Amino acid sequence: MRSEPTTTLGRRAIDLLAELERNRESVLIAQLEGIAHGDQAVEDGRTLTQDEAMQRMARWLGQRR
Repeated sequence: MRSEPTTTLGRRAIDLLAELERNRESVLIAQLEGIAHGDQAVEDGRTLTQDEAMQRMARWLGQRR
């Protein structure tokens, strides 16, 4: 995996968000797909409590639990 400075990644993220903003249709489709995926997860019983989710996401949120 390639390593890049945080500022480079931040700039790339900003560019990607701006591109998504220009093409709202793609964003809407992605949002609807995400909602459908979440609805299916609930129906399948694949849910977490808030604490469980925070523990799983701690690495990305910069927290230690």
